[in-house]
Amino acid sequence: MITARRADNLLHLSVSDNGVGMDASTLERIRFSLAEEAKFTEIGHRSGQSIGLKNIHTRIQLYYGRQYGLTLESEPSMGTSITITIPIQEVSAAPSTKVETEEEK
Repeated sequence: MITARRADNLLHLSVSDNGVGMDASTLERIRFSLAEEAKFTEIGHRSGQSIGLKNIHTRIQLYYGRQYGLTLESEPSMGTSITITIPIQEVSAAPSTKVETEEEK
């Protein structure tokens, strides 16, 4: 299931399943991995870390700030939920652009 909700100036996007879930030690290991500073051995290569969730989490934090990113909840035999939290940024209307035709030049 995919849900979205607004709380104050935050947007919470959650993806949940009703699968096998994770035990507490696996969930804690993933949470710890997300909290760790990303480590690169050379440009574009990570040092033994899986790149999926960590990559998304790191990119969100680089763009919006360290208080944003992914949070995980999971229960064995109940499923897993991953929530993306980002700030809501108001966007002003784009200025109108006028394309000149050859005749107007």
